[in-house]
Amino acid sequence: MQFSLDGAKVRLTHKNERLEKHGEVEVLACDLDFEYETSNAVLAEFHPVLRSQLYKRPESAQGELNEDPEHLTALRVPELGNHFKFAGSLEGAELVFSKGKKAHVTFVEAKIHKFSFNLKEGGTVIVGFQAQEHPDEAQSGKLSGLLQEKHCLLTIEPAEGSERPLAG
Repeated sequence: MQFSLDGAKVRLTHKNERLEKHGEVEVLACDLDFEYETSNAVLAEFHPVLRSQLYKRPESAQGELNEDPEHLTALRVPELGNHFKFAGSLEGAELVFSKGKKAHVTFVEAKIHKFSFNLKEGGTVIVGFQAQEHPDEAQSGKLSGLLQEKHCLLTIEPAEGSERPLAG
């Protein structure tokens, strides 16, 4: 998996704070759920053939006008439904929440997982995922503010060697 974001406009849909035991010490942990709308080209970041397995060239006259072989905008098997989950994860990723060009909150050891795809006819995909991190009190407050604002700019930079193989 090669998933990353560079200042993407995402929607923070849920924030859950909890305590985790780290040895004898309880540490604040936070789960953040996100979604964002993008081109189905993002599917290649998860697996090289995923996009071509889920989408095909449109069969309409309009689709025939576009000679680009990568113009895959029609759902290949719409009867399967349009919502899929992906089991991969990124460990130790850096997350940077921004407001404009200025970094607002940064985490350097986040876990990104629970990926989901909501496939749309026309080549749009809504990608959902969860980030887990350990905020301090000030960061937690800023995250709550981002939750109220609904949208933020997010950069995700995977750590070297963060890819975990899929079970199977």
